[in-house]
Amino acid sequence: MTALGYGLLATATALSLTGITLTISGHHRPATACTALSCGLTIPSILLLDIPHEMALLNAASGAWCAWDWWNRGGGDGPRRLFRRLTRRFQGIRRTAPTTA
Repeated sequence: MTALGYGLLATATALSLTGITLTISGHHRPATACTALSCGLTIPSILLLDIPHEMALLNAASGAWCAWDWWNRGGGDGPRRLFRRLTRRFQGIRRTAPTTA
């Protein structure tokens, strides 16, 4: 389990370094997406490596904030279009019993 934890931690570190590089170069939207993914990958590695759980709480909060920031700054436009297209196809069917006397 520790190899998996260290692998997740290394991937999360690479993603956060990518996010820092993107922030410095002025690309805010992909930077927050990388940071949110990095925080999401760090949480299981913290639990697998028996690091204090306060760090998992901190990563969950910062990851949620980065995901919210990415979604509201236009990063969620593609998923929003997908959700709208899927909901257009949905038509509810009424499944009530017939009311014959």
